[in-house]
Amino acid sequence: MLGIALLFLGSWMDDRVDAQGSGQPWQLVKLGALVLSGILGLVFLLVAPLHVNNVRLASNEGLQRIQQQASQAETQLSSPDFRAQVEQRRTQIRTQIGDLLKDDQRLNQALQSGQVPDQLKNVLQQSKDNPRALDEYLEEQAKDFSNQTLTQVRDRKQQLEKQAKMGALKSQVQIGLSSLFLAIGYFIITGTGLSSVLSSPQMKPGKAPKR
Repeated sequence: MLGIALLFLGSWMDDRVDAQGSGQPWQLVKLGALVLSGILGLVFLLVAPLHVNNVRLASNEGLQRIQQQASQAETQLSSPDFRAQVEQRRTQIRTQIGDLLKDDQRLNQALQSGQVPDQLKNVLQQSKDNPRALDEYLEEQAKDFSNQTLTQVRDRKQQLEKQAKMGALKSQVQIGLSSLFLAIGYFIITGTGLSSVLSSPQMKPGKAPKR
């Protein structure tokens, strides 16, 4: 675009210097540049919606991948393998706490420690008289872990979807406006240049000689 504009600027300066000019070659060059400018303007005008549509299609594909990955993650949370891992971890914790309950010295240290949650301290105290208290606590913790993991998966899905949509919208606006402004610029050059060419002395018909 800059090259075409400079071409017309140079032609205009040449016309100012040589008003009577013999500038027919310049007119042919300018006409060729005008045709090229008009074609480029039309191309950018037509390409803009194509680019926007391509971005939309790519965004939809990205959203589908995000949804598939989230669905797979949610399916894994209810799979036998995941439940087996949770149960294994639950058994390990139950064994550790069971060993702790058998050692009064370690138990008292745990109850007095500021690093042990109050809820667990209550469970340790209740477990002396009610062995089921520990199992109920571990079962509740397992459910909370599954729910927290599911919430994290869904939150991550929403975050990725939001990022994908915002990125697609930003790209569509940038590409659409850039193509539109380029098309307008080329059309302005074409219209201005065509007006200049048609009004130049070289393009006006010569007067018939008097008899």
